Amino acid sequence: MTRAHPERFLLALVLGLVTAACAPLAGTAAREPAADAEPPPLVYDPPVELPAPEGVVATSGQYREIPLRWDPVLTPDMAGYLVESSLSLEGPFLPREVLPHRGSLAWVDRDGPDSPLGDGATRYYRLRGFGHDGRLSSFVSETVVATTAALPAPPEGLFAYSRQPRSIPLAWRASDDPVVAGYTVERSPGPEGPFEVVAELEGRHTTHLLDQGLGDLRVLFYRVASRNPGGGTGPPSAVVRAVTKPAPLPPISLRVEGRRLGEIELTWEPNVEPDLREYRLLRRRDGGSFETVTAVGAQETRAVDRAVGAGERLHYEVVAVDRDGLESRPSEPVSGLGVGYAWRVEAASDAVTLRWDPRTDEGYRGARITRHSGLWRTESWTTREAEWVDRDVQPGQTYRYQIALLREEGGEAPPSRLAVVAVPLPGEPFVEIQAPASMLRRPDGNPR
Repeated sequence: MTRAHPERFLLALVLGLVTAACAPLAGTAAREPAADAEPPPLVYDPPVELPAPEGVVATSGQYREIPLRWDPVLTPDMAGYLVESSLSLEGPFLPREVLPHRGSLAWVDRDGPDSPLGDGATRYYRLRGFGHDGRLSSFVSETVVATTAALPAPPEGLFAYSRQPRSIPLAWRASDDPVVAGYTVERSPGPEGPFEVVAELEGRHTTHLLDQGLGDLRVLFYRVASRNPGGGTGPPSAVVRAVTKPAPLPPISLRVEGRRLGEIELTWEPNVEPDLREYRLLRRRDGGSFETVTAVGAQETRAVDRAVGAGERLHYEVVAVDRDGLESRPSEPVSGLGVGYAWRVEAASDAVTLRWDPRTDEGYRGARITRHSGLWRTESWTTREAEWVDRDVQPGQTYRYQIALLREEGGEAPPSRLAVVAVPLPGEPFVEIQAPASMLRRPDGNPR
């Protein structure tokens, strides 16, 4: 058969040689751990003689983590690595991580509850190998040291803008540190503090703040600190100062310049501020509070109150307002007395005569006279004369009169006060009074 099939004999010989040659390699591959294999229990004693990893490098400046890398030891007896760390170069070094594969090239020490790193934390590291039976090598790598990123430095270029209405804009340059996650802005009434937090801003490029709701002419001091993702705040920046815009000064020298029936004209000295928008004239009646009468432009220094009662005493103030809406304190108040009608009343037993100044030079063309008799009866008459006689009166009765001048262009002047007249009985002398009066009395002094 050998002679009949020499090619079969040669093929069997070749396969046998190949199988014999591959047997050692198959044995070696069987000792390699799977990628997800559990590490064997580590044994410190007796140790195994395995080379220490070389080229170990620890990277500093990372946020609450320290990356390690090294050159792997790829000898068949090496099963993996043990990473050890310490708080000092002298130790003690404690186990941190078991890497069950000799081809592992790196590991990252991350901040955690069991191994807190924090900000600016320094750690020392070394590695040693272990065999497939779990025995640790007696040789360790060189010790390397690294430090996590410190708390971020403050941003640069902080600037606060002054003379803004009840607010202060702040701006600074974005930090170059990628660890920065935001900024903390603080404010104080003095350069030495105490400082309070005004805002917690998110984002490295959020580099401005408008601090609002402040008072007028407020002097304030600011500083800014960078903040990392964990909320850790670094040292603050240098302190900067800013002042809010002052309100205008109160107008001065407010005075009554002129009076006419139903009107009081007031003037004052101009303010010095270049950005005034207007002046507001305020009025207070007896028993009331101040209300706005009118507003005039910044170039005006006079205003007229055209709602003045005859003989009414009023109180005035002026307020300056700038273009930002800031109002000054009120000026010193001044009082003014409204012009009265200067009218007279004569009462006899058969007539009541009223006389007044017609004021034609002020544009009036006549008057309206109103008489009140009893609780509900009211009558009125108009005349172009400066006198009116009421003959429809009864002796011993009391009447109330009121006069209002009529404007040439229409409308009425403010009415006078009521004149209360008690008509004399027959035989009694007539009575002349200066109206208005509280009550017309009999000659004996007793009111009717």
